[in-house]
Amino acid sequence: MSPVLRYCLKVWLATLIIAPVLWLIIGWVLSTGVESFSSSPIWLVTQLGGYMIYMAVFGFIVSIPFFLLAFFLAVLLNKNLRNKHLFKPVLTIGGLVCSLIPLLIITFSGTALSAKLLAIYSSYPTVVIAGIWYFKFDTTVALLKTAASD
Repeated sequence: MSPVLRYCLKVWLATLIIAPVLWLIIGWVLSTGVESFSSSPIWLVTQLGGYMIYMAVFGFIVSIPFFLLAFFLAVLLNKNLRNKHLFKPVLTIGGLVCSLIPLLIITFSGTALSAKLLAIYSSYPTVVIAGIWYFKFDTTVALLKTAASD
């Protein structure tokens, strides 16, 4: 498996797992988008489980275009960018754009997003940016493999 594919998969899977939890926490804090839960522990677990399944499916569908665009961008950067210190900043900007576009397309209603919705929807781009900077991508190994294959 190429280093670029492995790196993009790590960022994408972290986004699929962490972003719904962050979405739920932000929704609770802002008291929007998340129904109040019953006092029964079994009902609470059932609702949380259903929510996580729903958000995992929603996140998977929405993030497929992000993953494909981010992977394409990472491959292009890996092949064409010779300054390894610019890889993550450029990928951060690309990842931010790639993660916001699907959410804005789905939620676009012709009006401006409210501050509460914008805070909730920012969970996916936040996790994408954190994943880009958290996971290590050894550009020297990737550049050497690319140079060897050329």
